[in-house]
Amino acid sequence: MNIEFNPSSPAGLGASQSAARRTPSVADSEPAAFEQTRALEQKLAEVPTSRPEAVAKARALIADDQYPPELTMSRLASLLAIHLKNS
Repeated sequence: MNIEFNPSSPAGLGASQSAARRTPSVADSEPAAFEQTRALEQKLAEVPTSRPEAVAKARALIADDQYPPELTMSRLASLLAIHLKNS
């Protein structure tokens, strides 16, 4: 919509809407895909709450005295020190 200010134009000429909007009804929309929803819910129910292989890997890393490596810890400490110094 383009509105131009013109004080010499006659009064009463305002903006108008040429056609009324039609509100969509429920019948106009697509039918709900309940079968797909049921299939997704069933697959979600089959997913385990945890992954046993990931839990086993985490336990192995926790048990390792050399994890994380000293170099990683040193670099992390340096990054934290830089961040603290700049804040």
